Amino acid sequence: MREPRARFPVIDFHTHVSPRPNAKRPTVPPAELIPVMDGVNLHTMVNLTGGSGTELLAALATFDRAFPQRFLTMTEPTWTR
Repeated sequence: MREPRARFPVIDFHTHVSPRPNAKRPTVPPAELIPVMDGVNLHTMVNLTGGSGTELLAALATFDRAFPQRFLTMTEPTWTR
């Protein structure tokens, strides 16, 4: 029998939830992700596409600060530097 919800709170340590320049598909607003996360007992998402500079600041404001402990955003190298 398949469980529709994790027994214990889950941390997904490999997600890409920040909006990306030139993205082919739209991102889901974090306020819409939270009910889905709660439904499957996904406590925290680690966002690996935080970017750098202003992109990082926007990701931190949109995800981490707006929904504390639900998202953890990582920075990315600035390859052109």
